[in-house]
Amino acid sequence: MKSTSLLKRFLAYIIDVIVVYFILIPLVGFYSNWGFDLRNVIVVLISVLITLAYFVLLEFYLNQTIGKMVFGIYVRSLKKNLKFSQSLIRNLTKISVVFLFFD
Repeated sequence: MKSTSLLKRFLAYIIDVIVVYFILIPLVGFYSNWGFDLRNVIVVLISVLITLAYFVLLEFYLNQTIGKMVFGIYVRSLKKNLKFSQSLIRNLTKISVVFLFFD
């Protein structure tokens, strides 16, 4: 099994972040209120769910996200098929940029 370079993986992730950004803009808008209120919590939860859904569902059904498609990168399981739970667990770190350092 051939390993993909770190640079390709990083660039694929940047493309995916841009795609998610364009998905989120019409849904959550340009809302910017730095106070702690219920609307902020809802906006953050929607953003997290959409981001997680993007990565998990595309990797589960297509074995690649749009960014990975650009660079010809596929997600594979050591077993026969990638399970939904595997896709979910591997993408939990994408909820926050802080978690990516641990990924």
